Amino acid sequence: MRTARLLAGSALALTALGLSAPAAVAEGSEVTVSPEVGYPGSTITVSTSGVCDPAATYAKGQAEIGGQINLTGSGSNGELEGTFTVPDNAKEGTYDITVKCPPGVRVQSEFEVAGRPNGAVSGGFGGGGGMNSTEMTIGAALVLTATAGGVLTLRRRHRNGSAA
Repeated sequence: MRTARLLAGSALALTALGLSAPAAVAEGSEVTVSPEVGYPGSTITVSTSGVCDPAATYAKGQAEIGGQINLTGSGSNGELEGTFTVPDNAKEGTYDITVKCPPGVRVQSEFEVAGRPNGAVSGGFGGGGGMNSTEMTIGAALVLTATAGGVLTLRRRHRNGSAA
């Protein structure tokens, strides 16, 4: 009976250790998402810094929306980079990204999906949205007034003999 309790206790302790091991998260590490706000159809870049083993050349990521991300070496020691495309049917909101890399490290980050802008972008006095009839009438009146003033000035100069 004593042996059975000892084995059961050991099995329970090993199970507890086994379940907590994969949940290791790198402290002081960084996963960068660029841009932090994307739109449906845009490409998001995920990169790591100080997360993976410096000798690592590959890591796997999973975007909550957008699917699997394959991160590969970006030239610097231990820095990996990968991209994914935000699906066209993505809804606005904040979504998680999980990166797993050697030696059994799992790190999470997030990014935001924003809706696409509708219509013309208002850039100030540029008239990007078009002009209404009042603006067209005022503009035409200003052009006619300037033209009439120019004609009168030229006629006066010609009458006085001061202009050719």
